[in-house]
Amino acid sequence: IVSSNTSGYSGPAGELPFPHAGDGGGIWSAAHLRVTGTTFTSNAGANGSAIGGSGGAIFTSGTAIVSSSSFTGNSGGTNGLGGNGGAIANRGTLTLSTSTLAGNTAGAGGGSSNGGDGGGLYSSAGSATLTGDTLTANSSGAGGNAIPVDPGCTAPGVGGNGGAIYSTATLHVSDTTISANSTGPGGFYFNPCAGEAPGGVGAGLATAGGITTISFSTIADNTDGIDNLAGTVTLAGTIVADSNLANCAG
Repeated sequence: IVSSNTSGYSGPAGELPFPHAGDGGGIWSAAHLRVTGTTFTSNAGANGSAIGGSGGAIFTSGTAIVSSSSFTGNSGGTNGLGGNGGAIANRGTLTLSTSTLAGNTAGAGGGSSNGGDGGGLYSSAGSATLTGDTLTANSSGAGGNAIPVDPGCTAPGVGGNGGAIYSTATLHVSDTTISANSTGPGGFYFNPCAGEAPGGVGAGLATAGGITTISFSTIADNTDGIDNLAGTVTLAGTIVADSNLANCAG
């Protein structure tokens, strides 16, 4: 069990003692990582003044193989831009199989900043392959409320994208269930202005680049299903249904 850890640096941007120092609340790896039959719970990326840490449970930029494990209640760091990847942030080669990601949250934005992307998994480089996994009740980060100024108004932050998964890289998903995930709301304006910034999109999956293939999987009962902001998404033998909003967009 890896529980209730926070990555060990929370100072200002530009003063990190080593690369990605605020990332990986449970594990930070740039080499080879193998995880089997492990529970990650209540871990968090570091809070920072400019950017919250990514990968509440695991941050990997190397090769990571994770199987038969559970990730529950992990979160990205807050303050400034919300940290990405409530459970896992990947910039390398990730293989995730027969694992559960449930109730994880990307970091909330602070001070008019945007919420983090990828409540369960954030993959921004390399590749991620998911087989036989369950991702449920995860959420991207909420946008931060506007900062009061006098006179005038500042804009609040928008909600993060990808409640369960956010990917800008190569993503392969098979025999996987993605259900009951949501995206973070936008922040609110401060008086004398009124209103709310847009919330995030792609509660099941948001893609913003790369090539995504999804086969023999179920994406259902999410706030919205798949939002393809950029890149290519190919579905085969997959159910996308019962979203509160659109099942597929983009």
